[in-house]
Amino acid sequence: MMVSTKAMMGAATLGLSIALLAPAGAAAQWSPRGDVTPPSTSTSTLPADTTARLNAALVEAWAGLPGGAMATVIVPGRGRWVGTVGFANDERKRAMTPDRQSNIGSVTKTFTGMLVLQEIAAGRLDLDDRLDRWYPSIPKADEITIAMLLNMSSGIGDYLNANIVGFAEELIVNPKRRYRPDDLIAQGVALPREFDVPGTGLAYSNTNTVILARILEKETGSSYAALLKSRLFEPLGMSRSFLNVSGDLQPPHAQTYSDVFAIDPSVPPVGRTTNWSQSYVWAAGGMASTISDLGRWGRALGTGRGAIPASLAAERLDNCAPSAPGTPTAYCLGLVVTSDTATGKPITLWHNGRVFGAVAYVGYYPATGAVVAVMANCDMEGPDGQHVSMRAKAAIEDAVPGLLGL
Repeated sequence: MMVSTKAMMGAATLGLSIALLAPAGAAAQWSPRGDVTPPSTSTSTLPADTTARLNAALVEAWAGLPGGAMATVIVPGRGRWVGTVGFANDERKRAMTPDRQSNIGSVTKTFTGMLVLQEIAAGRLDLDDRLDRWYPSIPKADEITIAMLLNMSSGIGDYLNANIVGFAEELIVNPKRRYRPDDLIAQGVALPREFDVPGTGLAYSNTNTVILARILEKETGSSYAALLKSRLFEPLGMSRSFLNVSGDLQPPHAQTYSDVFAIDPSVPPVGRTTNWSQSYVWAAGGMASTISDLGRWGRALGTGRGAIPASLAAERLDNCAPSAPGTPTAYCLGLVVTSDTATGKPITLWHNGRVFGAVAYVGYYPATGAVVAVMANCDMEGPDGQHVSMRAKAAIEDAVPGLLGL
């Protein structure tokens, strides 16, 4: 959905750009600078010419924005590439390295969705369970299902899109401010509904995902952070991923840079957001990770392996929000699916994310089982209106289409 403000933070881009935003004209676009460097690290078991194309794709996507970027391409039976470019610390010109931790924004939604699907696989939840079981006071709760919350068809308003400038202003003044999930939900459900009848449209809303995580906590008796760790991070070997509510990234980490400061004319327009609390997005966007961990997650996201049964993983693709005929991209159960419009076969299962100071992308390519993941420690957009993770995704797909089955 396009909104009337400039993209500041978002999740999956569905051809109708799903984004959460700051004031129009406030954010400064970046342009190439003089100290652009080649990838500061590049390791690969892929052929030399393939490695060279991937290196060039990452440099092209970065193009000298503040900070830097990391990416990985993993192709079963063929090899793996990891590349970095730019700086983990822009002021001190410390090179980006692939072990740097950073925030991943709305890629977090794929983890929340997977936890919900685990509860469904165990028989403790059902896709048709109604929201009034937990939140009877939410308007139309008796018509809204778990599936609708997962595929963004509930119609509930988005607390973040409605108040993105307010969150930015508050965090600039108090970077460690803690927001309670129930307060975020209250803000979202107080907004006008995006459409009247639940299940009849698509309206990307962070409120949906925060509600799902609170349902998980109510049903399991465990905190959302503990569920992430015990059910996903530890089984999948994601040792450097965690819910970064405090804003305290774990070393080694990247500094993060944003142009959100442009809303305050008394300070420079670009600044650090490294220590900002991620509680304002919580289960909808509050995770931190590394490029290695995201590479591991890509396979689980695409196949369900190590997380949910294969049959349920496949069912995710059959429960999507309504979209216009011929639209290649749909929001399904906790992830985005891009399909071949001629055959209907899925091409990519993916999600991206954007928070103040960081962007990320992870995608699974069913034709070859490949995974692509990208992280960057800057949320600024280029002249084309894209941030670096989506620019890198496109550049990588153009560089090695055969490896990805495109």
